[in-house]
Amino acid sequence: MEKLAIKLHQKNSIIYNVVIFTFLFTILSFPAKAQIVKDSIAVVKNDTITVQKNIVYEKGKEYTLGGISVIGLQKF
Repeated sequence: MEKLAIKLHQKNSIIYNVVIFTFLFTILSFPAKAQIVKDSIAVVKNDTITVQKNIVYEKGKEYTLGGISVIGLQKF
């Protein structure tokens, strides 16, 4: 009789643990929505940059650089 009571207690504790685990897993699986507020809607503003359509590329001054020396491996 005592062995039967021990087996029944073990089965009940296993069932209890499964129920508790299932309950906690179910509660934790819902997404958290505490950070969502209806007043915090993002507002996207249009760009204020204007583009010049007629760009003129004039030839600027020409410069000659001198005194350049390369030391070491001279390959690309």
